[in-house]
Amino acid sequence: MGGFSRVELVQLKNDTSRSFALKVLKKRHILDTSQQGHILSERRIMMEAHSPFIIRLYRTFRDSKYLYMLLEACLGGELWTVLRDRGSFDDGITRFYTGCVIEALAFLHSRGIIYRDLKPENIILDHRGYAKLVDFGFAKKVGLGKKTWTFCGTPEYVAPEIILNKGHDSSADCWSLGILVFELLSGSPPFSGSDPMKTYNIILRGIDMIEFPKKITKSAANLIKRLCRDNPSERLGKPEENGVKDIQKTQVSHCRPAVREEKSKTVAWKVLPFREGRESMGRPPPGKPSALRSRPRWVILQSLPRGSGTRTESANV
Repeated sequence: MGGFSRVELVQLKNDTSRSFALKVLKKRHILDTSQQGHILSERRIMMEAHSPFIIRLYRTFRDSKYLYMLLEACLGGELWTVLRDRGSFDDGITRFYTGCVIEALAFLHSRGIIYRDLKPENIILDHRGYAKLVDFGFAKKVGLGKKTWTFCGTPEYVAPEIILNKGHDSSADCWSLGILVFELLSGSPPFSGSDPMKTYNIILRGIDMIEFPKKITKSAANLIKRLCRDNPSERLGKPEENGVKDIQKTQVSHCRPAVREEKSKTVAWKVLPFREGRESMGRPPPGKPSALRSRPRWVILQSLPRGSGTRTESANV
């Protein structure tokens, strides 16, 4: 929501059995903030991103004042809202959501795409509880093994090499994944200051300077630290080897809290198979993807809450 865009739950007038999310963006705001490049990149990437762990973009439209993006409707809400209401997640729930995110990143990275804006606000849940990435405004196709120097992201999740303008690749997403795991387990990110510059200075001190809450197990802390190495070439999931597939193979040992002593169990972070198949991503409306230029006739059911988080984003173009 806000001054940049809003999202409506809509139905086609001639087929009310099918619902979609319609993202509405103000052209004037896009021009005033020089976001044309990000919007075009978002459209290109999302039209090709056919993964069950990435929200589907079916069509785009425009009129004199607005741009419209017709998206898959995921009515489970933002992961951010669920986290805010619950405070934090246990290992099992965190592992599941992290597994979903890893599947999405594996899809993107295999195609030379960096996501660059991972955070709970950009993870949405479908009706079955599966997590999907949304908002690809900062995503960029750089190619396999290549770097980019654009400064962008949410301060609490920005990797050190982005802050230092050293150039970054898909390993920046691995850093953000470590921050995400920390936040899901504890309820707040490890690096946070009163303003972005103070947050960046705390990030540059490194993850080893952070005191981990007791609720984060040693094995989970070890995973976070391996993802948040200052040097991208030392990071778990670095593209020089097997990328995020190495994270999928990671075995995490943890003890489930109980009154009686239990033996530690070894569990994999890879998500369970997505069983709904192609239909789970929804059927697109009829018509050619690029043929429709003006807004069609929709029945607007309600506004969907988006962007309810308090963290700001920053970028240069």
